[in-house]
Amino acid sequence: NVSLNDVKVNGEMSLSESSIVNGKVKINGSLITSSAKFEKPIFITSSKIQLNEGTVTKDIYVIKHSLDPKEEFVYIDNSMVDGNITFESKLGKVILLNGSKISGKVYGGKILIN
Repeated sequence: NVSLNDVKVNGEMSLSESSIVNGKVKINGSLITSSAKFEKPIFITSSKIQLNEGTVTKDIYVIKHSLDPKEEFVYIDNSMVDGNITFESKLGKVILLNGSKISGKVYGGKILIN
């Protein structure tokens, strides 16, 4: 239950319980959220992102790993992306679970609905 401004992480970032990020977000590693809110776009280099239990984000930019390009997965479970999801590698997959929504489009990847 925290409020953060700009965030830069090398490693795993976990947020839960109504945490809010108001500023810029740059992550080089995994992201796991539960009931979190992001006010600005997320820039992330990761093969796995999990947005759970009512998380709300703006645009997500998945930056390709320069040394080892591989498939990147964004799991959205009972959450909302209020914007676009862009996969720089063009190897992205977005998995929508439990009524999750994306208000924009997915670029460089596919949407899979479970």
